[in-house]
Amino acid sequence: MNDSFGQHSHTAEQDAENEARALEVKKIMEEDGVISAGFYDIYKNATGNYHWMLLGLITAMCRGLELPALALIFGYVFEAFTMVPWGADMMHR
Repeated sequence: MNDSFGQHSHTAEQDAENEARALEVKKIMEEDGVISAGFYDIYKNATGNYHWMLLGLITAMCRGLELPALALIFGYVFEAFTMVPWGADMMHR
């Protein structure tokens, strides 16, 4: 059912269903309790996948160093332009 602005309107029946569903989800969450997943739990449950975790760590470190490395490379390249023997006027021609 649409209202005059083309948006969906809610009926009392839909609101009651939503409320019942929310209470059901709340009850399930209370029964489950708090789930903790610290670093120890992650490593404990990763049996047989330690090599993938190490590969992921190394890959993440390499990917994280890409931008700083490129910044250094570009800095060295632009610094090399200032060291030309004929002066900086040649670059502006």
